[in-house]
Amino acid sequence: PRQLISFHRDYTNQKSCPGWAVTKEWVWSQVEAYLNNTTPPPPPLPGPIGDPSPDEERLIEALLEEGYKPKTNGQGYNADWAFHQYALEHQIGMPMGPSVRITFEGKVYNYQPFARDTLYCEVPNWGDVKTLSDLLGGSIPPSGLGRVLLEATYQTGGSPFRPDWAFHQYAVINRLGPPVGKSAQITVDGKQYAYQAFAVDTLYNLVPNWQDVRRLSQLTATDPAAVKLRDALLTETYKQAGTTYRPDWAFHQLARQWAIGVPLANSYQITIEKTTYALQPFALDVLYNVVPKWSEVKRLSELARRHGMPILGVAMAAPVVEIPRHALTPPSDSDFTITQITPPAQAFGERNGERVSMIVLHAIPGPVEEIIAAMTDFNARFATHYLIGLDGRIYRLVDEAKAAWHAGFVSGNTRYNLNRISVGISLERPSGWPAARDAGNTDAQVRALRWLLRQLDARYHLDPDSIVLWSSLAGSDEEALAGLPLGALREALMG
Repeated sequence: PRQLISFHRDYTNQKSCPGWAVTKEWVWSQVEAYLNNTTPPPPPLPGPIGDPSPDEERLIEALLEEGYKPKTNGQGYNADWAFHQYALEHQIGMPMGPSVRITFEGKVYNYQPFARDTLYCEVPNWGDVKTLSDLLGGSIPPSGLGRVLLEATYQTGGSPFRPDWAFHQYAVINRLGPPVGKSAQITVDGKQYAYQAFAVDTLYNLVPNWQDVRRLSQLTATDPAAVKLRDALLTETYKQAGTTYRPDWAFHQLARQWAIGVPLANSYQITIEKTTYALQPFALDVLYNVVPKWSEVKRLSELARRHGMPILGVAMAAPVVEIPRHALTPPSDSDFTITQITPPAQAFGERNGERVSMIVLHAIPGPVEEIIAAMTDFNARFATHYLIGLDGRIYRLVDEAKAAWHAGFVSGNTRYNLNRISVGISLERPSGWPAARDAGNTDAQVRALRWLLRQLDARYHLDPDSIVLWSSLAGSDEEALAGLPLGALREALMG
């Protein structure tokens, strides 16, 4: 009932009844008692007006509405919407875009990006609100619903998602929300900086130190040079957000001090019950003051919290997660990681106690996203343990303890299951393969393969001749992996 019952004031911001007893809690209790066939609780005794007072409650609702309007195409705040209820309860800040529908694999989803997370649900299960951060689980998937929502979230901010960019990797892991503009560069005191503004913070680095990602909110302005850099980045951040940074304005000074994210609109004034307020909404709060008391700046979050109504994202400390260096720089021979695909492929059986003694290499036309989608399809009958992209990224699709269905059987005096004694590795080929024989530059892929082979050798003590091409086993195209330095790869198993 609490999600299905709407009140007149939810839509008009005006009280529908002046009675002291008619509150939402009282109405809900009456309806729930009726539905449960129980005795309703007695009405509250007459007494003083509760906390918050009607004037303060009206101010809280008005400021919340102003915080929700700028990025939602006028949708504003709706107390009956599950997304908005969840956003307030879990303190993820203001919406950074309107509620939108998308279709993925035949299912329709509603999603809405907020400052700290993107909320979504499958239509029409409006109350089953889920978060993109939980779906991603701290990783960047190459495909699937999580990737679709992630890309849609970034498009909301006008910047395509780039999984190989350090800024975007850092922003996803640290839940900085969608971008509010594209990555750009500025020059301060003869030094060139790259930067990109996100809902919660602005990231920057000194060019070309791409992996040295820093946060504007953590820039300590202890000297004139640091102050100049800070103000330059703030100027660009506000510009990308469609406003102008005024370092002498109390709103902007305190927004910087309190780290409440990017501005969502210019400052403006509203009048409530003959009192005029100046306000400016930010991603994590709304700042306001009574006109003309410009220096007496107050926060919506503090006003609400004072009355037992914790809202917005400022109450939740943003986790700072260090991104491993390998996630920010091109892979080298000694610095690789493996991305676990979730959910994993289901095309596997048991090894039944057999020892791994063979590595089978497969050539699979890309792109990587399509390979992963095909192998993780519920009805797939083929999958390898690992996939290595042309860019050198390594993905695990099947646990090594399982016998992935990739090599099949060999026949001789007896029929033998190669899946049980082998580890399968797929190597991405160009999408036009096999018509397009040229795989282009495969240096990164070969380095990654060499590294992976060494890891496997440490576990299984492989013979150098244990590396075979599936094409040779199948008696088919010997040139499927033309140019692959098998000799050098086998040497990797001799150390």
